[in-house]
Amino acid sequence: MILRRLRVHPFGRFADREVTFGPSLTVVLGPNEAGKSTLLSAVKTALFVPAKLSRPKFQEYLGRFLPVDGGDVVRVEIAFAADGGEYTLVRRWGSDPVSELQQPRGGPIGDEKAILDRVAGLLPASPRTMVSVLMIGQSELGRTIDTIAGDAAALDDVSSLLRRVVQETGGVSVDLVRRRLAESAAKLSSRWDRDRGAPERNRGIENPWEKGVGEVLAAWYAAERLRARLEQARAFERDMDALNRKIEAAEGSLRDRETFLEANAAAYRDARERRTFEAELAAEKEKRARLARDTDDWPVCEAKEKELAGEIAGAEARLPGLAAEQQAADAEQKNRVLREQALRVQKRKGQLAAAEAALAAAPALDRSTLAGIQAAAREAERLRAAAGSGTLALRLEARRAVKVQLRRDGGPASTVELGVGESRALEAGPAFSLGLPDLDITVGPGSDPGPGDPAEAARRLSTLLAANGLADAAEAEARCRKHEDLAADRDRARRELSDELAGAQIEAFEARAAALGPARETRPVGEVARELAVLEASLAAWRKERQERRDRIAELAAAHGARDRLHVALGESARRSTELEAKIAACAPLPPGFADAAAFLGEYDRAKPERERAKDGLNALIQERVGREAAAPDQSVEELEEQLRDARVRFDATLSRAKAVDRVLAAVERVAASDDGVYAGLADEVARRFAGLSLGAHPGLVMRGRLPSAVKTATGAELPWEWLSAGAKDLLGLAVRLAMAGVSIGGSGGFLLMDDPLVDLDPERQAAAAEAIREFAVRRQTIVFTCHPAHAERLGGDLVRLA
Repeated sequence: MILRRLRVHPFGRFADREVTFGPSLTVVLGPNEAGKSTLLSAVKTALFVPAKLSRPKFQEYLGRFLPVDGGDVVRVEIAFAADGGEYTLVRRWGSDPVSELQQPRGGPIGDEKAILDRVAGLLPASPRTMVSVLMIGQSELGRTIDTIAGDAAALDDVSSLLRRVVQETGGVSVDLVRRRLAESAAKLSSRWDRDRGAPERNRGIENPWEKGVGEVLAAWYAAERLRARLEQARAFERDMDALNRKIEAAEGSLRDRETFLEANAAAYRDARERRTFEAELAAEKEKRARLARDTDDWPVCEAKEKELAGEIAGAEARLPGLAAEQQAADAEQKNRVLREQALRVQKRKGQLAAAEAALAAAPALDRSTLAGIQAAAREAERLRAAAGSGTLALRLEARRAVKVQLRRDGGPASTVELGVGESRALEAGPAFSLGLPDLDITVGPGSDPGPGDPAEAARRLSTLLAANGLADAAEAEARCRKHEDLAADRDRARRELSDELAGAQIEAFEARAAALGPARETRPVGEVARELAVLEASLAAWRKERQERRDRIAELAAAHGARDRLHVALGESARRSTELEAKIAACAPLPPGFADAAAFLGEYDRAKPERERAKDGLNALIQERVGREAAAPDQSVEELEEQLRDARVRFDATLSRAKAVDRVLAAVERVAASDDGVYAGLADEVARRFAGLSLGAHPGLVMRGRLPSAVKTATGAELPWEWLSAGAKDLLGLAVRLAMAGVSIGGSGGFLLMDDPLVDLDPERQAAAAEAIREFAVRRQTIVFTCHPAHAERLGGDLVRLA
């Protein structure tokens, strides 16, 4: 197909514009917003967009091309040469849409589908390939590899064209064989899940596929339907067998009831009178048993009532004594507790008196006086040591148990152990050192002992010691500590006495204890209380039982009057029972298995409605059998089993044939997928063109499948194409497009449309790209749209200017 002429009237910014294209290179030049990209869109729209569109589709494809001055109609007329003749395609979108294809031979075509099919047959490649490969929009060169990689149909078209050149021999096309095999595989296995060996989406005969059913699935459906019919037939026979068994059981039950009713009809008539006698006899037996029980109870109740009266009298006599004994035992128990407490109070009181006496007898020395004596002793020792011949006196006072390492004037170390609060004075010499757990102290002669008179300090210490009757500071410390310990003993004795009294005044407590008097011997309170509780419980039980006996005697007297009358009534009841037994014996005997007439009559009365229900049930079962027989399957189980075996054989054969076709198709696909030889020429062509376009910077390519994955630098390194600059990506895209366009157009004729392909290139690469385009256009129609006059000048060719 070679484009001759394009007329838009209106389309986008054009009210009416016609452009003519040459057979090789045509350059359409116009400034920005002149409409060059609009013309490229007009070509695409005219060839591939039908006139009749829904409103959303119209807005999607043509909304932006409505006349800028208003209007709802868009028209494009495109003339082209193809198949040895001239064609004109006219399309009108919007109100009253129209499509018409004028042919060189035959009349015009107005049917939209026929036009699309005819145009597709005249194109050098499929519409997808035309748009993806042969119609390059503005700024699309750099995205070429991504665009084509995402269009599998375009790649398949190029693959088919290449294989047509490389692999066809003797008129046999690999693609044709593959297509025919694929059609056979689809015809056989459509809607059949090969991996699972089942219908797609598990759609069995209960929800079968209606359209696109392949032969395998059809055979499977046929076998499954026969299997279902066979199961239904088997279920029908099972149900009929069960129903017949129910009918036989119902007939047997009905016979049993009819036999029982017929055999016992006479006994049923006599049993009514027998039932009356038996009921009277049962009532009389119950009356006689009650009279006999009353006869036995009356004397027993009278004797027991007298016995209980004696027990109650004895218990009532014992109660006051036990209550008094319990009260006395309880009081003595409380007095015993008070006496024991009094002994403890007396002991605590003596301990307090002893502690107070010891404290009063001990000389007192308070802490402030002790502190003054200790300070005076330390001062006297300090001044004496400083004024002496270099010998130091050391005093250690321990606040907790401690071990100290003492070394005198460089001599060997010795250990000094002190208890809590212990003090010790040592002669240390002119120098010494002390070793503590966390500290080492070294003491030696100093240059200045400090102010103070040793004699005066000694006199002050002696005065303090004499005033308190002490020999030295150690005695002062011992006296102070002893006085404090005695005071603590006294305070503890006071607390213990107070705790024992529990808040009571000691004088009142001692008065209460003195008023107790001597102890008395009593039984334990618990023992007396238990005996009293048992007696009271027994008394209550005896009183209750005595009242019950009195009530029973009163009941018997009210019912019978006197005991002799009760004996007469008992004899009369025995006589009446004998009469009834004789009447029952005179009646006809009951059928076996019945203890009395009431049981027989009840069973006979139940048997009559049961017989009618059995008749109704039997009739219902017979009617059900008639209905089931009317709906019986039209074929027997044996016939269906034979048909199912045949259907499964047919399914297995069809499935085997489908698997064989799949294996052959897979082998052909492996041949078709071997693109090394098929794509070698295309890869060489892309590499050749890119080497020239990049001015030798990238002399080679690395192909992955059907598209470049990396480019080679002059040093041989491989560089992923995604890392290229924008200009280098444009050059690679141009090389790929030109190579694929050459394959797509081939010798059948076709065209290549490009919008501003040089815009992102530097001048040197613009020149190389322009030369490549010119070289391509020598044998193939190429139309370039640009807004750059310099680019148009580089490209040459036929120039069309847009005002």
